Amino acid sequence: MVSVFGGMTNERKIRIYYNERELTALRVGLWKGHFKTREGFFDWNKPAALMFHLRMDPFEKQDGSKSQHMAMEKSWIGGLMRDVLGQHMMSLKKFQPRQKGSSLVLRDVLE
Repeated sequence: MVSVFGGMTNERKIRIYYNERELTALRVGLWKGHFKTREGFFDWNKPAALMFHLRMDPFEKQDGSKSQHMAMEKSWIGGLMRDVLGQHMMSLKKFQPRQKGSSLVLRDVLE
């Protein structure tokens, strides 16, 4: 498939997001689910359960009760995300990472 600018387009429908070495989000098509979020660059990742439809909310700003309500209405996407993450974890078991991810946590740096 060729894009408007003459290059090839990305046909991947699934994207997995990591923050250093922690799984933080998963995108399947136009749906994106956050498992961990942080407020600032140096903040800790905090557990979260946020769901966004990227065409309706491209900047991912409508979180909170609206996001929870949408996640409950579209519960089928949770099963799809579970299957995708299961396949991803199986691939990590089969093809283990060669090096450990870096960290800004002092105790991890000293080890």
